[in-house]
This record gives sequence, structure tokens and C-alpha cells, in this order.
Amino acid sequence: MAACGAMDYERATREFLDAGMQVFQVAMLAKNEAEHCRVLFDLFQPTGTVVDLGCGIGGVGHAFKQMAPELTVIGVTNSELQVSHALPGVDVRLADMAQTGLPDACADVVMFCESFGYAPARRLLDEAYRLLKPGGRLCIKDFGFRAHDKTIGLCEERWGYQVHDPEALTLYAEQAGFKAVRQWRRLPADFSRWHRFMDGYSGSDEHRHPSHGPNICAAVYIYRKPEAQEDGPRLTMREALRGDEDAIAFCDLLYRVLHVWDDIVDGDKPLTDSDVNGAFRAALVDLPMNRFFRKHADTLVPILSAGITAWEVSNVFERSDDRELWRKAHMLRVHVGAVFVMCAELVGGREWATQVAPSMYDLVQGDTLAQYLDEMERKHAA
Repeated sequence: MAACGAMDYERATREFLDAGMQVFQVAMLAKNEAEHCRVLFDLFQPTGTVVDLGCGIGGVGHAFKQMAPELTVIGVTNSELQVSHALPGVDVRLADMAQTGLPDACADVVMFCESFGYAPARRLLDEAYRLLKPGGRLCIKDFGFRAHDKTIGLCEERWGYQVHDPEALTLYAEQAGFKAVRQWRRLPADFSRWHRFMDGYSGSDEHRHPSHGPNICAAVYIYRKPEAQEDGPRLTMREALRGDEDAIAFCDLLYRVLHVWDDIVDGDKPLTDSDVNGAFRAALVDLPMNRFFRKHADTLVPILSAGITAWEVSNVFERSDDRELWRKAHMLRVHVGAVFVMCAELVGGREWATQVAPSMYDLVQGDTLAQYLDEMERKHAA
């Protein structure tokens, strides 16, 4: 854990070190740090050059080096104090996790160990994709929840840490160009060490960590950057929008609103107050004030309206028992992708939009027809 959100993590680092900690994590997968890192090693299967984003003092990388001396481990933290206490065998550097300054395609593995929620997911995924060699793996160890729990919102509100819904995280990763490999969404975890530390931490009254809920656990996600020859060139959303920050921000806000809207209508995924409040603020404040949207509203609004209508019709078809209507529903749900393609046309012209449209529609439609039909079967069976 490279930072502690609202916590004064320079002070916290000193107290971690005074408490004998080298691995600054909350959800422990074993009874001590060495065994915890062994479990992570078995899950991550690190090879070659490993970049640990949000590395703390390099505790995990140091343990990995002891298990596999041939590894090269580079750590990134935004704490000068943590850099000054870096453990042997780990090249710990002072930098922003989302803008590391490391070379392109320098890593075989990029990992986040309870650090992924401290910065916008899209920026971190784009940076991880840039750092990884083709075929490299992205490994994220984070928090999970067995059921809806108020501590999901507390992680963000009290601790400045966002825990992502697994489906949303995977869709974000796929939009960044990754392929999902494996997920462990509900790993048993021991929080007792952290609770003991927080009982003695001098800032515990102001920053009590929201890890006391009965449903909290750990989660691990593994993604892979495709080999170049696997399915031809595939652009990320940032590449398709040619790095236009206002256009990227608009698409990110729009996706967030549509995703929460869909979850509200479906009623099959837990949403926190923070999720709902964030989506409505994005729709009512952030989107209307976005410079790209304000400039191109006359072009974008009719396309967005048609896409929303198509989505509403798809929800009607989903309630039917007719599999042919489910197929049409799957087709209609991708219609909103026309908004994102138009954004590409507005930043790069018609020929550019035609070139990138296949990648953009592929990013917007997160599941295959077979996966979608299987989901419909399960919903109707339930």
C-alpha cells in the first residue's frame, strides 16, 4: 500500500516500520508476511521484470526476489520516506503510479497490491498496458466483498480508496486492451494484524479503516496484454480518441453513468450510495460542463438518445423467454457505441473513425453473444 488516502502516510510509514511491518497490506492471505507473499507469488507467478505500482518500501518485491532471485523488481511509490527505506533487491522509485516515466514495454508483470484504488482506474490500466510487453500479465490484489456491505462505501469515503465492482473492473481492463485470465473474487483474508495496528495507530480515531465488516475479503485479478499477432491491432479508447483529454473524460463519464443506470434497472448488482451519487453528479454536473460535450452537443445528443432508446428496447426483449429476442437485445445494447465512434470521428475525421470503429464497438460490447445468452439463461432460471 503506497499511500493511505486521507491518512498521513508519511507518519503511517514510520509507525508501520516501528511495528515491524514490511508488507503494508490490510487483507493478509496467510498468518505472516512471508507466507502471505508466498501465496501472492503462487497466484501472480511472476517472471522476468516485475513492476510493482504502489510498492510501499518494496516488501512484496523483496519477498519475491528471495523466492526467485532471477527476477528484476522495480517499485513505484509517491512517498519519499518509503523510497528512503526501500528493501534490498527492489529498485524503488519516486513517481506517480499513473505516470511512472518508465520505458514502454519494459515489464513482464505489472502488479498492484492494495494500491489500485488510490488513483483513477482508467489511468492506471493505460499505464500498466504501456509498461507491459506483449503477452505480459497485470496482477491486482485488492479487497472483495461476499455480499453488499456498507463498508464498500466507507473505503472510498473514509479512506480515499475505491473498491471496484469485478465486472466493471474487467470491462475497464478490456477497454484498455487486456484479456481476462483468471479471478478470485472472494479469497479468505485475515484482518487481525491490521486491526491490532489500527488500535495503536496515533491517527486511528480520524482514519479508522473500514475493514471490520463481516463480508469483506480479498480479491485477485489476473489480466494479460495480448500478443500483437493474436487478433490483429486493437486500440485502447485513449488511442482511438488520439489522446484528446476532454474527449476521453467525456467518454469515461458517459460510460460511468450508463453502467450505473444499467445496474439500477437490472437490480442484480449491489450499488453503494457513492456509486449512485457519483453517477448522478456525473450526469447532472460533470457531463454538461465537459468542454468536448459542450462543443459537440448538437452532434452527440441525437446519437446518444437513439442509443438509449435501443438499450431500453433491449431491456424489453430481455424479459421475454424468446431466445431470438435475446439475440436482438445483445445487438441493440451495442448501439450506444455509436456515440464513442462519433467522438473518434470528431477528433480524427471520418476515415479515422472507420478505421477505429471495430475496436471501439468491441470495447463497448463487453461480452460475446454466447456469454450473453448464458447470462440470460441463468437470469430466467432464477
